[in-house]
Amino acid sequence: MSTVDALPFYSLVRTRGPGTWVVPNKPLGLGAVLGRAQGPSGWEYAVIIGETTYSFAHDELEPLGVVLDRSVFFDDE
Repeated sequence: MSTVDALPFYSLVRTRGPGTWVVPNKPLGLGAVLGRAQGPSGWEYAVIIGETTYSFAHDELEPLGVVLDRSVFFDDE
């Protein structure tokens, strides 16, 4: 089991770019963490990029040190 700390919900992340390996059907770009689960291989994340949500492993993401407010994604009226 991985000992890496989970990224916070709504963290702004960048999918790793040139020189790192990301599954070809996953986009390279900026996104935000909307969900997470810890499995046998470590943390997995649901990351929204544009209007689509993708699954990424922890080592496929680069945290940017910014956590967005929940209201950016959800209307809690």
